[in-house]
Amino acid sequence: PVSKLEIYYDKENKVSSYINEKCSLLKGKYWPTFWVFNKHMQGILLMKLRPVVDPNYLRETIIAEDGATLELDWSSSFQEASKNIKLNVSNVKLVNKIPDSAPVIIMLSGVTGNSRSSYLCYLSKACQERGWRTVIMNYTGATETPLTAPRFFSLDSSDDIKEYINHVHEKYPDSPLYAVGFSIGGHFFLKYLGDYGNDTPLSAAMSLSAPWAPGICNKSWKGKWVNEKVYDKHFLAKFRGLYRKNLDVFKQLDHIDHDLVLSAQNMDEFHTNFSVPLCKSKDLDGYYSKNESRSVVTKISIPTLILHAWNDPVVPPEAVPLNNIKKNPNLFFVGTKTGGHTGWLKGMWPVKLSWSEELVMEYLTCMIERTYKS
Repeated sequence: PVSKLEIYYDKENKVSSYINEKCSLLKGKYWPTFWVFNKHMQGILLMKLRPVVDPNYLRETIIAEDGATLELDWSSSFQEASKNIKLNVSNVKLVNKIPDSAPVIIMLSGVTGNSRSSYLCYLSKACQERGWRTVIMNYTGATETPLTAPRFFSLDSSDDIKEYINHVHEKYPDSPLYAVGFSIGGHFFLKYLGDYGNDTPLSAAMSLSAPWAPGICNKSWKGKWVNEKVYDKHFLAKFRGLYRKNLDVFKQLDHIDHDLVLSAQNMDEFHTNFSVPLCKSKDLDGYYSKNESRSVVTKISIPTLILHAWNDPVVPPEAVPLNNIKKNPNLFFVGTKTGGHTGWLKGMWPVKLSWSEELVMEYLTCMIERTYKS
């Protein structure tokens, strides 16, 4: 069904009022692709239906304090890239004609995504056309690169996010920085912004389909066939396979029972036997509550647009801290009845930018114009 937008923002806040005035999509409704009637199919079709586009990334590698390898994939407007590159990630000459002061869009994917995820490729190309740089940090283990430290993605990876953002800022100190995160990527940016408050070089941010409270999301999955038999099994196969592939590295952790990790039958068991002891949490509930973003949302100090679909099959309505969002004048909330998880398909044949991706571009244009005017 056509979805009227549910919008909350502080009308006394000049930036939020500016966003509401300048973003034309916020004045209309969300018209979904009529034949995609299943909420689970929104995000899946977005990833699978559209033609592959290649932003011709240039990879940069940085080493975290614990020795983990963080891979940053950069795109720019003018590039020379090899025709035969594994994963289409180039390590060849970058012909950069964009000024050093050009905006940089810092992005993060969902939990099993990386820089090749469809929404990041399409946004990278759209940003290139505007003359903006984009950069995407791949979570440890998200590419074919072997692990160099005994860890990979976990909910407490916010230290990586801080290092990622600070590195980009040091590389382009004269550029305004903007963050866009999908699913767990949005959660990471929200958690970072809440934890560090004013201590951030970011000018603005946008979060789409953030899980907010992983513990609540996890409980909402119980007893639901698709969540338990499809989503959970998909995530388990991903992480257990990665663990087995890098077992020699993980064996450095003598307080982890590797047999229990490898024999986990669901993500609860995997997190209990790996993530909980690795992050020094008391138990699974403690691990989840420690890494909520909803608990720090009132401390976010920069303009942040939050997009959420109320039929999200991954994030239940009770996980969204709507009351606290309303209390923070820096936050602009947009809710839709439909859209699924990082979906928001539109048009008869949804092979171009989705409605949410168009909103990302409108919001970024709005905030960049305002930055340069000021």
